[in-house]
Amino acid sequence: MSYRQKFIDIELSQPLPTLTGLGSYHQVQGLVRLKGEVLGWVWIPVQSGVCSAAAIAEAIFPKYARLVSQKLLARRLLQPDLTSWRIQDWFDLLSHDRSLPDRSSTALPNWPSLTVVVPVLPEEADRATEGLQALQQAVQQAFSTMPTVPLEVLVVEITPSHDRLQTLLRTEYPSFRYHSTPSPSVNAARNLGIQKSQGEIVAFTTPLAQVDRTWLTTIAQTFVQHPNLALLTGLVVPLTVERERQRRYEVGYSLERGHERRWFHWSDNPPWPELGRMQMAAPMNFAARRSALSAIGAFDPALDLPQLTGLGSGVWELFCRGLLAGQTGLYDPALLVRHSLPETRREMARSAQQFGRTFFSYVSVGRRRYPDLKGRFFLLGCWKLTWILMLIVGGRYIPRLWKWAELRGAIGSWGGYGKALNQVAALSPTPLALQAPALSLTMAVREVDLSKPLPKELQAPEAKAVRIFVKLSRRLIGSVDIAHDGQPISQTRLASSIADQLTLELLALPYQSDTAQAWNKTQQAIAEHWTPKGMTQLPQTGTRYDRLPQSVTVSVIIPTCDRPQDLVRCLQHVLAQNTDRPFEVIVVDNRPQSGITAPIVAQFPSVKYIPEPRAGSSYARNTAITASSGEIVAMVDDDVVVPPDWLETLIAPMARPEVMVVTGNVLPLELATPAQVMFEDLKGGLSPGFVPFEVDKSWLDSFEVCAPPVWELGVSANAAFRSTIFSHPTIGLMDEVLGPGTPALGGEENHLIYKVLRSGFTLVYEPDAYAWHHHRQSIASLYRQTVGHMRGGMCYHILMWRQERDRRGFLQLFKEMPRYLTERIRDRILGRHKTPWGLLRSEIWGYLSSFWSYSQSQKRVKRIGRSQPYIPKDQRSTQLEADPAIPVQSTQLLSSQPPLPEAPPG
Repeated sequence: MSYRQKFIDIELSQPLPTLTGLGSYHQVQGLVRLKGEVLGWVWIPVQSGVCSAAAIAEAIFPKYARLVSQKLLARRLLQPDLTSWRIQDWFDLLSHDRSLPDRSSTALPNWPSLTVVVPVLPEEADRATEGLQALQQAVQQAFSTMPTVPLEVLVVEITPSHDRLQTLLRTEYPSFRYHSTPSPSVNAARNLGIQKSQGEIVAFTTPLAQVDRTWLTTIAQTFVQHPNLALLTGLVVPLTVERERQRRYEVGYSLERGHERRWFHWSDNPPWPELGRMQMAAPMNFAARRSALSAIGAFDPALDLPQLTGLGSGVWELFCRGLLAGQTGLYDPALLVRHSLPETRREMARSAQQFGRTFFSYVSVGRRRYPDLKGRFFLLGCWKLTWILMLIVGGRYIPRLWKWAELRGAIGSWGGYGKALNQVAALSPTPLALQAPALSLTMAVREVDLSKPLPKELQAPEAKAVRIFVKLSRRLIGSVDIAHDGQPISQTRLASSIADQLTLELLALPYQSDTAQAWNKTQQAIAEHWTPKGMTQLPQTGTRYDRLPQSVTVSVIIPTCDRPQDLVRCLQHVLAQNTDRPFEVIVVDNRPQSGITAPIVAQFPSVKYIPEPRAGSSYARNTAITASSGEIVAMVDDDVVVPPDWLETLIAPMARPEVMVVTGNVLPLELATPAQVMFEDLKGGLSPGFVPFEVDKSWLDSFEVCAPPVWELGVSANAAFRSTIFSHPTIGLMDEVLGPGTPALGGEENHLIYKVLRSGFTLVYEPDAYAWHHHRQSIASLYRQTVGHMRGGMCYHILMWRQERDRRGFLQLFKEMPRYLTERIRDRILGRHKTPWGLLRSEIWGYLSSFWSYSQSQKRVKRIGRSQPYIPKDQRSTQLEADPAIPVQSTQLLSSQPPLPEAPPG
C-alpha cells in the first residue's frame, strides 16, 4: 500500500514555508530544528496538494514551546553582557548565521583540523553519487563557516574490481582523496583512513548516507566546546517513507535514537543494559578525537565483515571500548545524517538478518575482550534473543518474516568472529580491564552565580555527579543535578542543564517568581514571534474552520447522577459560552428518585430538566436526544468544565457536510492525587492528543485483522453529533446494552462512532475544543474505573462480533486482548513499566467479566425496554413536544452569567 510522506527540515530561525505541489503525498513529516538543534517531529496532513505555513505553525506550537524556551534560555545564559530575563529580548540571539548550529554565540578558538573517512563496499561503488554530493555540500558549508579550517576527505574503496569510483572522484570531486584496500573488512578501510589522515578529529560516514550540510561544522564546533569529549555520534533519519512496509520497518529497525542530547561516561563496571546503549553509535554518523583513538586503539578489523560479523558492530565496539577506558561520549541529535530505507521485502529481510548478525557479533567480541563483563554481555545477548523470540510468537506490527531473518542472522553469527580473525589475519583481542578512575563521592556540591559569566569548565573530579546551586546575586533560584562521572562539565553543557532543569524558575524572574504568569507570557511571546506573515496570531481555537452560520441550532446534553457540585460547575461554564448562537441546555437526571438534581437545575431557569429513571448513561443520553431540538447535539459529562469558546470550536468542523461527529480534547482538571497522576501517565488519560485528525470508512476498513481502535478517536464527555444520524437507518441512537450504569459499564460511544464511520461518514478530532475533566481521586476509584473501561470495551467488541457480524470483534476478544494482557504482565515482570499490580488485576478482571456482563445487560434491556426512536424536529407532532412527562423550562440562554476563564478553576 502506498503511503507517501514528504520529509522536510523546518528551521525555526527561518520563516515558516508554505509547500505546494504535494498532490502525490499524504502528509508532510517535518524535523523541527532551532539553529540546527533538533526539537522533534511534526506531522501535517496535505490538503489539496498544499501544506501551509499556518498548518506547520499549528503543528509546532504549542507542542514545542517549552523546548524552544529552553534553547533560548541556554543561549541567554551564555551571553554575560545580556541583562534582560524576558524571553522577548532573546529572539535576536537567533539572528546569527544559520550555518552555525551551535548552542552558543561565544567566540570560538581556532578550529581543529578535520578528516572525513568514507569506506566504500563493492556493491556501494556505483550508488555513491548522492552521498558524495551531500558530503561535498557539507564541505563547502564548512569552508564558508570556517575558512581556515584544515579539512580533508578520504574515500577508501574496499576490494575494488573496476576504476569507476576512482574516475568519478577525479572528475567530479577532485578535492577528495582516493585510497583502496584489498581487505574485505569495513573496519580495515576505516583504519587505513585513520593512518592516512592528518586531522585532529576523524569523522566517519558511508557512501549511501547523506550528511546534513551543517554536519562538519557541527562536529568541529561540538569538539571545540567540549574539550574532554572523545567520541561523538548523532541522529540518523530516513530520507523518505513511501510505503506502509517501510513505515513498519522504521518502527522495528529504526536508526533514530531520539532527539535529546545524551552524555556517556562510565566510572564503574556498567550494568548489562548499559552495554546495549552502544547502539546509539551509528556507523554513518560517528567522529572521534585522534588522541582518543591513539589511547584506546583503532577499529577491530575482524568486525564489520558483512558475511561474518555484520555491519556496524565495529563502531559499537569502539564506542564501548572508549567508555570502558574512561573516555567521554556524546549523542547529539544536531549531528544529522539521512539514509534510505530498504524498498522491497527481500531487502528488508536481508537488512534484518544483517542486524541480527551485527548485534551478536558485538556481544561475542565483548565477551572475549572483557572477561570481567563476560556475564553481562551474556545477559545482553539473552535479552536480545528473548525479545526476538517474543516478537516472532506475539508480534503484531513487525512482520514475523523479518524477525525470523534476524534470528537467522543471530544464529549465523556464532563462530563468525573467530572466522573473521582468520580471514583478516588479525590477533584475538587482548583482554582488557576497566581503566576509568574510581570515584570517592556520590555527589559533589558546587555553586553558580548567574550574575557572572558561567565558568568555562566546572570541575568535580572526585564525584559521580554534582549538585549545582544556582543563584542570581544573592537570590537563590534552585539546584541542578548533573551526572558526569568525574569528567569536566563544559560551559555549554552547564548552560543547557540549567536551562532544562530550571526553565520556569528563570523565566519567572521578571514576574516576581510567578511561574504561571511567566509561562503564559512566554507562550504569548513565542506565538507572536513565529506567527506566519499574513496571520494575526498563531492558530488558536476554532481557526481551522469558518464559524458555522448562526442559524444552525445546537442542543447541549448533560447526563448526571447525583453529583450536585460537579453539575453546578459544569452548568456555569456551559452557560458562559461566547456565542450569539441560540442553543439549549438539557440536563437529564438518571436518578430522579433521589431528589438531588432537580433543585440544582431549578437554579438555572434557562436549562431543561428531564428525568430518566432507567439507570444507564445510554438511556439518559437517548432520552435527551429524543427531546432535543438542535440540528447539532453536543454532549458533555457533568464532571467536566469547558472554556468560553468551547462550543463554537467544537461544532466548527460541521461546516463540512460529510462530517457527522466531532470529538474534542479532554484534559485533567487537576493532578492532585497519585490516582489522578496514574490515570494520566499510565492509562493515557482521556486525551487523543494535540494534533487534529479525521477518519472515515476507509480508515475503518484498513484494519483487517484487529478491531479498529475507535476508542482512540475521542469520548462522549466532549463530542458533537449531527442530529440526522440518530434517525439514519444504519446508525440510530446509542445502544442501551452498553454504557456506564449498565452491567457492561461502557462502550456506548465506541459503538456509535463505529456505526457512523461504517455508514460512510467522517469524524473529525479537534484538539482545540478542549474540556477539563475531574479525574478519580482515590486509587480504589481508579481501579473501579479501569474495570469499567476494560469491561465496556470488551462488551463493545462482543456486540461488534455478535450483533454487527464483524469478525474483527471476535479477533479482538480472543486474539489481541489475550496477547495484550500477556505482554502487559510480562513487561511488568521484566520491569519495563511500573504499572501497579492492582491496576493490571483490574484490567484482567474487566476482560474476564465482560462476557457475563454483556449477557446480563442484554437481559436487562429486554426486561425494561429500549427508548423510543429519534424523530427529527420537523416531523414531530405538537402533542409529542408538549408531553407532560418531560418538564421543559425556557431554552433562552442566560445573559447574566459572568464570563469564566479558559484555565481550569482553582
